[in-house]
Amino acid sequence: MKTLLLRGLGLVALAVAGAADAADLSAGPPPLPAPPLWTWTGGYVGAHIGTLWGDTKFADSLGPSLFGDSVATPGFLGGFQTGYNWQAPQTRLVLGIEADLSGLVSIGTNTCLASSGFFVSANCRSEPNASATVTPRIG
Repeated sequence: MKTLLLRGLGLVALAVAGAADAADLSAGPPPLPAPPLWTWTGGYVGAHIGTLWGDTKFADSLGPSLFGDSVATPGFLGGFQTGYNWQAPQTRLVLGIEADLSGLVSIGTNTCLASSGFFVSANCRSEPNASATVTPRIG
């Protein structure tokens, strides 16, 4: 009788343990990973201001200039930029493109086209007023 009771208890224990495993297996596939808290995907617009330093080169058809052939053009700039970035899913790879347009306040002068034969001088003036760029991005 004891043997029958022990066998019965063993069967009940196996049935309970099997039910616990079955409950764990019926949950289905593992859950998907949580979406990232931050992504770089999206467009943007902005504004910028700053300073600039340029250098314009001139060529003299009569030969090298006595006073140099460049005009420095320091100044200020301001403008706008816009762009778009795309972050590949589940990676850190970011691809993008940005364009900007700037207005410049920059003037430079120098005595540059002076000839060494009969002393002839000319003032060279450079006044850039705009700048634009388009830049691809990968990172």
